[in-house]
Amino acid sequence: MTYQLLVIIVVINAIGFINSTILYVNVSYTAVWAENAITVAGLSNGTAGKSNTTLNSPRGLGISSDDILYIAEWNNARIVVVNLTSLQVINIFGSGPGSAIGQFNHPYDVMIVNQSLYVYDSSNQRIQQWSRNGTNPSTILTGTF
Repeated sequence: MTYQLLVIIVVINAIGFINSTILYVNVSYTAVWAENAITVAGLSNGTAGKSNTTLNSPRGLGISSDDILYIAEWNNARIVVVNLTSLQVINIFGSGPGSAIGQFNHPYDVMIVNQSLYVYDSSNQRIQQWSRNGTNPSTILTGTF
């Protein structure tokens, strides 16, 4: 019997820069920890960036029942969508940093309910609702959280 484990590795360099890598590993219930895993998002060495293959300060995570991982990426103002079966980035939500509908300013967390993705957009003090395919963004709640 195995269990799937999601691991976040946080790297802080000598000048205090924080970066993270997200790993998805299969673990037997009798396993002893081994230092190998599959990197599913970001670079295995923790290097930050803005490309589709790098992350910059990921925060909240959500995994749907069909093994799709949604990552709220704080510094790149976007949601990165990864298929955990193929280990490929399949979508990126957000049209750049900002306060318009469809933009984020420090997205902090995500939640999946049915076919909707809810994103806590912390610096804009709102919650946006998106379809899980990345279309039809709308603001459903604003205020101080």
